[in-house]
Amino acid sequence: MSKVIAGVVGFILSLYLIVPIYNNFQLSRFSRQLWNLEFPQGVIVLEEDKENGKLNGNGNSMDYLACVLVKSEKTQDELEEFLESKKFHCARDDEEECRDIEVVKVESDILQSKYLEHETITFEFLSDETEFQDYYALIIYDGGYDSSFDIRGH
Repeated sequence: MSKVIAGVVGFILSLYLIVPIYNNFQLSRFSRQLWNLEFPQGVIVLEEDKENGKLNGNGNSMDYLACVLVKSEKTQDELEEFLESKKFHCARDDEEECRDIEVVKVESDILQSKYLEHETITFEFLSDETEFQDYYALIIYDGGYDSSFDIRGH
C-alpha cells in the first residue's frame, strides 16, 4: 500500500513541477513571435519582457503576455496598425490566431496595461527616465487557459 501512496504523491508532485515548466516553455515560444519581428524603420526596441500566470480578471486561468518597450516617433495608431498586420499564434494552439494586442503610451517605468491587473512589469531601461516622450509598449496577450496545477503566487 505504501508504494501506491508514494506513487500517487510522486505523480502529484511531478504535476506541480512539470506543469510550470510547460507553461514557461509556452510563454517563451509565444513571446518570441513578438521579439523576433522586424520592426519598421524608426522603431527602436529597448527592452523585452514576458509574464504568465493569473494576470487579470477573476478566476483561475493561465494567461500569457509578451511585450517590447520601444522608442519611436511613430504614432500610437501607426504602431497599432503595424501589430494588427502581423499574425500571432495563440500561446497553446499553433492553429489559432491570437488577436489580443495592445499598444500603450508609456509614462513611467511601470507598464500600465488592461492585461496586467495582478502582475507588474517594470522597465529597467526607464528607471532613471524623467521624460517619457515617444516610449511605447507593444503587447501581445493570450489567456483563459486551465492553470493545470500551476500554483505560482501571481
